[in-house]
Amino acid sequence: METASLRITLDQDCPVSEYLEDGIIDTIFPQEDGTYQIIIKQVDDALIESLGNDELLEFFGIDTEFAIALEVI
Repeated sequence: METASLRITLDQDCPVSEYLEDGIIDTIFPQEDGTYQIIIKQVDDALIESLGNDELLEFFGIDTEFAIALEVI
């Protein structure tokens, strides 16, 4: 099984502290412009290939309204 990581940039209104409390994410990287970046590791390549960006965000419990960018790294 091949895996990749996702880097997601979230806007400054995103409730990242709630995501931490709920266990959706485990690390937040605040950016100088007020946005946040999070990394989700070891995502199955088949999942990435079969879902669109909004579907991937929803799969991981992240509200799409707060997403600025999603990158496969």
